[in-house]
Amino acid sequence: MMMLEMLAAAGIALWLQQKFFQIYSRRGLSAEVYFDEEELNAGEKSTISIIVTNRKNIPLSAVSLAFRVDKTIRCLEEENSAVSDYTYRYDVFSIGGYEKVRRVAPILCQKRGYYEIQDLELSTSDLFYRKQFHKECHSDSVLYVYPAAVPAELSEKAARKIYGEVTARRFLVEDPYEFRGLREYQPYDEMRYINWKASARCTELMVMQKGSMSDQKVVILLNAASDDGDNRILVEKGISIAYALAEHLIREGIQTGLISNGRDRLDGKTIYLEAGAARSHVEAIGRCLARLTETSDQTSFASCIKERILSEENQDTVYVVISEVRNRNAVADFPKLAEVCEGSQMILVKRIDDKTEDLEQLSENIMMWEVPYA
Repeated sequence: MMMLEMLAAAGIALWLQQKFFQIYSRRGLSAEVYFDEEELNAGEKSTISIIVTNRKNIPLSAVSLAFRVDKTIRCLEEENSAVSDYTYRYDVFSIGGYEKVRRVAPILCQKRGYYEIQDLELSTSDLFYRKQFHKECHSDSVLYVYPAAVPAELSEKAARKIYGEVTARRFLVEDPYEFRGLREYQPYDEMRYINWKASARCTELMVMQKGSMSDQKVVILLNAASDDGDNRILVEKGISIAYALAEHLIREGIQTGLISNGRDRLDGKTIYLEAGAARSHVEAIGRCLARLTETSDQTSFASCIKERILSEENQDTVYVVISEVRNRNAVADFPKLAEVCEGSQMILVKRIDDKTEDLEQLSENIMMWEVPYA
């Protein structure tokens, strides 16, 4: 009889402690998980901060925290992570009463994109780890990973050609009596515009930026039509080229806009960003390109070019068309666009074995950008 009473008492005690921890273990318990940087370039490393706070006087011997991010965000501490369709992170904490515990997880951002922390969940247990109690949490942290860098000498060469077209033609009529600031000397600058006093102070050559008697802008038309084949790599390279050119042009004070048949992953709309030349506009373009998702519609970009040909906004506009070379629909209408909008350029992204002789004959304003096989 005594044995039965002891078993009954043990069962009641086990049930009571389970109820106690079910009610109180999650009370005052919270988690924060966030990216320590909001913006990075593809290929760069950063960290994720993981914080668990216990706002009560009951210590907890085992609190587990789990969350997931996109699989292209690689956790560099492999013992606490796993990769399948996502990258999963799992941490276990022992936390005292009224205590906060913080850990930092190093990550590698492998690919351009817009990333969120998802399925954030805390778990506690009873004293004997027989039963777990879960608490869902939420993180508002997001990470913009900008397109991967392209070789500086290639992007500068393309930017110089575009800048030369803008300045040489009637889109930019310089005002010889107005200067709007200083910038670093570039090989194409005239020696007479070097500010020698500013150069001495900065220990590098600085030139005076001339004003303009008319508005001028460059609009990048980016083809994001892709399938599951090799041209996806070429499309991704085109996105990187668009970002590099935008940086160069805005640094030169040229208003730069972006139009693409790719869609914004937040609202599903095609990308359209008005031209601007402020430093913050580089960030706006970078964020648009980070959120851009490719489209499978191979004909959509040709429609985009035709709309530009008929547009009433073409005055003082130079278009820079960026497309992978295998989408011939995107190439066919470029000569007409270059005729309507004098000085417009086209950059075709290609592999070494892609045949392009016929395309190069379409217009002198077509540039080839070769992507080597990995």
